Amino acid sequence: MIRTRDAPSLENARKEFFRVTIDEIRDELHQLKSHLGIDSELRLTLLAEAKEYRMSEARRKHLE
Repeated sequence: MIRTRDAPSLENARKEFFRVTIDEIRDELHQLKSHLGIDSELRLTLLAEAKEYRMSEARRKHLE
């Protein structure tokens, strides 16, 4: 989850998902934060609901 004042500008209308690890995401966010000079706390959680992701994963597994 990324908290921002303008969430719609960060969203992709197609709700695409990518296969990356949480570590890769964390590292990239830290690099961007440093590169852009953003002074904010970065907290990651694995407890997000992610309903659409779970539905996509279920469909993918069903097709395999």
